[in-house]
Amino acid sequence: MDSINQVTSNTHKILSPVVADVPVQDFQWYHKSLLIPHEPIRHELATLRKLCSDWDTTTFTKSKFNTFFKWYNTYIYKLVHHHHDTEEKVFSPWLESRMDIPKRYTEDHETLISRLDDIRDLQAKYANSNDMGQFLEELKRQSVELEESMIEHLNAEEEMVIPALRDHFTEKEHDATVDRIMKSAAIGEVATMLPWILSGIERWGGQKEVDIFFKNVPLPIRFIAKGVWVPNYTAKREKLF
Repeated sequence: MDSINQVTSNTHKILSPVVADVPVQDFQWYHKSLLIPHEPIRHELATLRKLCSDWDTTTFTKSKFNTFFKWYNTYIYKLVHHHHDTEEKVFSPWLESRMDIPKRYTEDHETLISRLDDIRDLQAKYANSNDMGQFLEELKRQSVELEESMIEHLNAEEEMVIPALRDHFTEKEHDATVDRIMKSAAIGEVATMLPWILSGIERWGGQKEVDIFFKNVPLPIRFIAKGVWVPNYTAKREKLF
């Protein structure tokens, strides 16, 4: 396996079943809203599933163990946490100003965070162990539980939010809320999250959709992202696995 990007190189398409029947060229702002953070999550989960499928005790080493958690903690654990935090603190309260949100969505977050923690905690559990077979067995089981729970949640959220955005909000209001989310993030979070988001958009929308999104990013951030963050992201991803 040469790089993590090659693991799921066939996923350059929409992974969401909720908008799968809508041609990308017909997407409106309310279609794109949740796809922008959700599709990278789906991609990382597909990567996790493929890695678990490929690995066995004859090919898995302690070096791969360490590299795995470097990737998992950065691109799944931290970024999904950040996404859920912004939903609960900014996006969901904004939605609730004009609609009712079922309690299950907050409860879902608690379950998903617990599943994320379960995988993260395997690092400390097996840090000083050479029993990678037992580790892989636990990782594969917990990865299935995480992916099933997360995909169900993302799909249900899109099924509810996409029509709600269309019917109760305007694009201008939406963009102002997204701007609040961007401004609430620490610069270190933006440095990791923005290239991840742009990579996700490229997979489902190509360079055209990347350019549409990127032009709304503040100019100083665009300058740093293009010159530093995106090249660093690409280089780091290529070195993984």
